[in-house]
Amino acid sequence: GGFGVELWVLLALYFLALVAAVAVAAFIQFRRCKEGALVEHYIAGRALGPIALGFSLAAPVFSASTVIGLPAEAYSEGFSAWRCVGSSTFLSIVFLAYAPRLHWLTQARGYDSILSFLGDRFGVAQQHKEPLHWLLVLVFFFPSYIYLCAQFNAFGNLLHAATGGEVSTLLASCGLAAVLGIFEALGGLRAVAFMSVVQGAVLVAASLLILVLLDTAYGGLPAITAQLEATSPGHVAVMSHSQNLRWAEVWIGMGLQRALCPDYPQRAMAAASQNALRMGSAMLAVAPFLVQVPFLFLGIIGRARFPALADPKDTFALMVLDLVQQDAAGRVLGSILMVASIAGVMSTASSVLCAIAQIIALDVVRPLVTALGQQAPAAAGRPDSAGTGKVVESAEREVSAKDAGRRADVVLLWTSRVATVAVAFLCVPLVFADFDLDQLLRFQSAILAQTLPAIVVAMYWRGINKWSVVAGIVVGVGSGVALVAFDIPGGILLSLLANWLTTVTLCCAVPRLASPGSDRHERALRFIFWRTLPPSAASPLPANRKEPVNTWWGLGLVALVLPWFGFPLYRV
Repeated sequence: GGFGVELWVLLALYFLALVAAVAVAAFIQFRRCKEGALVEHYIAGRALGPIALGFSLAAPVFSASTVIGLPAEAYSEGFSAWRCVGSSTFLSIVFLAYAPRLHWLTQARGYDSILSFLGDRFGVAQQHKEPLHWLLVLVFFFPSYIYLCAQFNAFGNLLHAATGGEVSTLLASCGLAAVLGIFEALGGLRAVAFMSVVQGAVLVAASLLILVLLDTAYGGLPAITAQLEATSPGHVAVMSHSQNLRWAEVWIGMGLQRALCPDYPQRAMAAASQNALRMGSAMLAVAPFLVQVPFLFLGIIGRARFPALADPKDTFALMVLDLVQQDAAGRVLGSILMVASIAGVMSTASSVLCAIAQIIALDVVRPLVTALGQQAPAAAGRPDSAGTGKVVESAEREVSAKDAGRRADVVLLWTSRVATVAVAFLCVPLVFADFDLDQLLRFQSAILAQTLPAIVVAMYWRGINKWSVVAGIVVGVGSGVALVAFDIPGGILLSLLANWLTTVTLCCAVPRLASPGSDRHERALRFIFWRTLPPSAASPLPANRKEPVNTWWGLGLVALVLPWFGFPLYRV
């Protein structure tokens, strides 16, 4: 037999929990929207608490690459698939390198997107005329959109398989577009975070269930390992030297691309406090060991149970069906795993969709609308009736700038809500594409990782300038995409090196490019590099002296070096 009513009941309960989460988020947003519609919608009013923030940081990590790709890789490569867990740990390190300072600056300077920070950092006066701004929009948008399409593809295939073909891939993808589009239009980032709490809880429960099944239903990991040593010894052997470079590339590439994907800076800006961010970062660091490791074991079990699969991507589905076909308890357990896989894909899709909508609204539409507004002729005044010669402002200019800004934000918000739904449905035509998740992640890494100097290094090195960043990104993206396309070993690492060498060379060769171009830029730099602030320039917030990166540089060095001791450089 296949899935029964148990799956539909669990799916219904899961969907109702999501509806409840979105309803609460929409209610909170409605009550707080007067404080700034765009800030409230896209960074949750800068008020996400530790639980919502932690789950919204952790759950989006476990995308289709975890629920489908990780069991498939474990099936093909054995325990070498552990590299995916290491890449998620590296994600935490990169996130900690910028998140505390970005959060502090957001609270102090009022940023509402990562590009608003970068504009402040590099002295961008007019975004619509700035090459760096539009280059970063492209670098953030296209990899994120492709990644989103991959999640729709995975969701459609999962639901199609789970229902035995009763729900077509197209219908499932259209349903996901409608659900995510409407949910996020109603509740914004807060809805995404609250949904992540539900989705994260389901994922953790299912992962713990896999660990239980590993012993009770499949004889335990030692027995499975012994079986593989006899039938497929390559799956339990230490990696060869030729695979070590690929392992490092996955760690660094995937860790960088996910930490620098725009939904993660968005979370740092949305945190309610440094303590909330600290707790959320801890959850992010621990989550891969709770979720990804059990899914890796699921692939190992699949290799022992089904040693001759034509397509390793079928590993997860076959393992779930193997449970379902046993008995009533197996149907319940299998249904839980299937709902968890759907939750993992949805968590990533909703997170990335919200970030894409933020880019469209705040970094594409708003600069263009602002530019058009600046070109509009000013409203004429009229003389004072008392004959004093003073000019009385016309009715159009009597509205305060603050109220006018709020109204513009509301209009822009509704425009972006329409764009959110439109982007979701634009993913549907691509659900039938045959995505290679591993290759897709490598292309994403080759592009998004190139923003490291702009986002991270620029927070700590004043000498970096916008033209060096532009040159580095162009060289890094161009070389990275080419090297990945031709499957050159270590291609992503080489592209990062090319980016870094280009950036540093230009900074050192022409240091005057880092000089502030205006008084406003000078003030922004003095604030961002708060160690140089004079006592008279005290900020409304206390100095952010609890950053892991600058509290003790030795701690950062230990965090970077220690994980590599798990790297299998030895041979037996």
